Amino acid sequence: MTNIDTCELLSSTTIGIENEQDQHIQNSIFCDKFYDLISFKSEIVTFTKFYKALYEHGIEEQDIRLKNTTENIANYLVYHDNDTVDKINFRKIIFKDVAFISRIFKLELTIPKFDIFREKIGEIYKKCLDLNIDGQICQTCPRFSQFNPSAWSVSACTVDGQRCNFGDSTYGLTLQSCFKPLIYAIASTLYGFDYVHKYVGMEACDYTDKELTLDMNGMPYNPLINAGALVTLSMIKPELSLADRFQFLFKTLKRMTGNGYISYDNTMYLSRRKYSDGNYALAYFLREKKCYPKNANMVDALDLYNQMCSITVTAQSGSVIAAMLANGGVCPSTSEVVLSPHAVRDTLSIMNSSGMDNYSGEFSFKIGLPAKSSSSGCMFVIVPNLLGICLYSPELDKNENSLRGLHFCQKLIETFNFHKFDSDEENLKKINPRDLNTTNPNRHLSQLLMGASHGDLSVIRKYLLQGYDMKIEDYDKRTALHIAAADGHLIAVKFLIEQCKIDINVKDRWGNTALDEAKRFKNLCVIYYLTNKKANQGSIDADEMKISMNEMKALYRKMSTK
Repeated sequence: MTNIDTCELLSSTTIGIENEQDQHIQNSIFCDKFYDLISFKSEIVTFTKFYKALYEHGIEEQDIRLKNTTENIANYLVYHDNDTVDKINFRKIIFKDVAFISRIFKLELTIPKFDIFREKIGEIYKKCLDLNIDGQICQTCPRFSQFNPSAWSVSACTVDGQRCNFGDSTYGLTLQSCFKPLIYAIASTLYGFDYVHKYVGMEACDYTDKELTLDMNGMPYNPLINAGALVTLSMIKPELSLADRFQFLFKTLKRMTGNGYISYDNTMYLSRRKYSDGNYALAYFLREKKCYPKNANMVDALDLYNQMCSITVTAQSGSVIAAMLANGGVCPSTSEVVLSPHAVRDTLSIMNSSGMDNYSGEFSFKIGLPAKSSSSGCMFVIVPNLLGICLYSPELDKNENSLRGLHFCQKLIETFNFHKFDSDEENLKKINPRDLNTTNPNRHLSQLLMGASHGDLSVIRKYLLQGYDMKIEDYDKRTALHIAAADGHLIAVKFLIEQCKIDINVKDRWGNTALDEAKRFKNLCVIYYLTNKKANQGSIDADEMKISMNEMKALYRKMSTK
């Protein structure tokens, strides 16, 4: 099922609801309309078709917001041999989740045409997959050598939980430095901006992660370098034991994933701890310079640092974390407020200026999005208020940034209007995936007629579900039916007549019907359908029917001889 069509029709069914009884009635009406829409063409509804329709909008079968529906479907299938369902049972099955389902098919989610967005992301993924890159896996500890250098995965998640995945998106990958913005956001949520930045700066830094240097105020430059991360970790729950602190942080990260996949690689932890001489030197340097808060335990901070680096996610669960940051600290799949919006705002600001290590300035200049890279090849990219992306490819450049990840970001910015400093003129050349939500009635008409011209059922279905007047005419009194017939889109013509109930005999300002338009542009299938439809309705007499059929046969012979 396509995107735009279902969107606006479903919106209208919830307008003007004043009490629970009205809500119940409106939800029932929506369920019945929705059933009719997804049964169009085949006359039946299957759960396979239902899940396929959800997938086109970026919603996965296991989405927690569809928990009641998936449980009801499972119970239904226990007592039925196939997944075909009638209207009454379908209404019962989806009713508890109808508020969310209606938002999906009214195209009220962040990216209304998600199937197009998924296709474009897939094209960029494929281009990056085919790259002949010259990078190497991180050499700082032996565990990295066991990574698959050709691994490449991309997962995107919108702030409404629409998702798409490509490549090895279920492959376990360690966070490494990607944990740093998350820990900073947790600390800022717990203790506030003033306390955190009493010990850590907020300046970009040209030094490498392990340089024994501080800013002009005697603090680590920012929370995203090793020194800053050590100090930030030292201030989180210092009253707890090391085990309890790790458990607290692990559970918080789990909440960020929407209870998705998260694990721990103990082999990585042991390997990192053995080869952490640089971080040990840095930790003692910070203690000598009195950079830690009072009562902070330097050794525990070092241990926590290595443990956080060894947390494992997948590209899929990582994209939910990134989307949580894009959504102001609210997990897109569970709607849980994990972080404060102020903490997330500050985190994205730091990521924008310092997230890509020594490449941060150039990345901010070229890409214009908050991001964080890591030595494992994991990379978070945030499009604020829209989506989060998790990339994974372990082949790195000299700055320990994923080569494929960087190339992906460049192609992303070339394709979509995501760079925050794009001009309006530049934006016209790029795709705006948010586009479709508008209150301009003239734009509604133009989009409906454009959808009919292209035979795009998603657009037509959207306006039907929103309760839009499908019989609306343009300045020449032409309806969507006239347009679809003229352009030869048989399925759209059938939908407009059978589902939208447009009068088959409606005439434009020149007195032409849809059948006249189909004849004028020699659209045989549409001519045949409309002629038979008019005959069944009794709106065409036998002589006219004979003339129409003869015209069609003559046209067919003429076209066949060319």
